[in-house]
Amino acid sequence: MEKDILVAIHSHASPLLDAMIPVITSMAEPTFIGAFAIGIGLVYMYRRKWTWAALWLGGVGGAGALAYLLKHIVARPRPELWERLVVETGYSLPSGHAVASMAVALCVAIMLWHTKWRGLAVVLGSLYVLLIGFTRLYLGVHYPTDVLAGWLLSAAWVGVVAVVAPKIRRRKVLDS
Repeated sequence: MEKDILVAIHSHASPLLDAMIPVITSMAEPTFIGAFAIGIGLVYMYRRKWTWAALWLGGVGGAGALAYLLKHIVARPRPELWERLVVETGYSLPSGHAVASMAVALCVAIMLWHTKWRGLAVVLGSLYVLLIGFTRLYLGVHYPTDVLAGWLLSAAWVGVVAVVAPKIRRRKVLDS
């Protein structure tokens, strides 16, 4: 069934999409997202915004680390259905791009939740996550369950970090 979904998506391939999709999918490259999260986390640490630093470093970085670990535990091979537009090595489950996009979108939404930007963050974050997930399927480098597993792993992990991160700030204040 998963192969049928990939073949159905691939049946709509076109030169325009073939040119656009690799560029779009690169917006959630786990290495780039990891470096971005570290940079944001360090800025928050410098500003002594411990909760936001913990959210970025723990949320995005932790989700990426869990994905890497899970990939090596499960060791699911990638689909081999057609010649790919991008070269991907390593295992398939979970999708690192799905993990990275969901972690970033959730962290931004959490940070903006109590502002007037909440709705925009949720809408744009959701579109970003769905678009990245679609690109991974279009490229044929993941099964649909790889993407779904990435989203669920990331959502669960960032949820845990979002609960724990404020306690870091409180502990820091109490220890001072």
